[in-house]
Amino acid sequence: MAVPNSPEIFNEAEISNYFQRLGYGVVDLRKPWRHIVGELRKGPSRYFLKLATTEDIAKRTRNEFTWNNMVNENSSLPVLVPRTFGSGEYYDLFYFLSEYVDEKDNITSISLQDQMIDQLLRGNILPR
Repeated sequence: MAVPNSPEIFNEAEISNYFQRLGYGVVDLRKPWRHIVGELRKGPSRYFLKLATTEDIAKRTRNEFTWNNMVNENSSLPVLVPRTFGSGEYYDLFYFLSEYVDEKDNITSISLQDQMIDQLLRGNILPR
């Protein structure tokens, strides 16, 4: 199905209406580059929205969603990624919702990130 008012053009009102119909309050939407991102709320919960702007980018966004789920399901991996809470398609464009992480609430400390990078470089990240 063709995307009316393509997100590549970024029609904030149309996208906001879509998520409001799903029961979310739209706090913020912006298009920093290849995705439309923003903050959604439902009750007391805050969510980060990541919406692809093209079908090609949607494939990569779906891969990121799958990766995040795989990492979160495998507690032995020394990698932290945001938990995902849902996904769908806005017309033919994939999106997912994940936990909202404030910039001031870094997911991991710099030293822990350095340790993870060292493990990646040594090839020790996956359990054997």
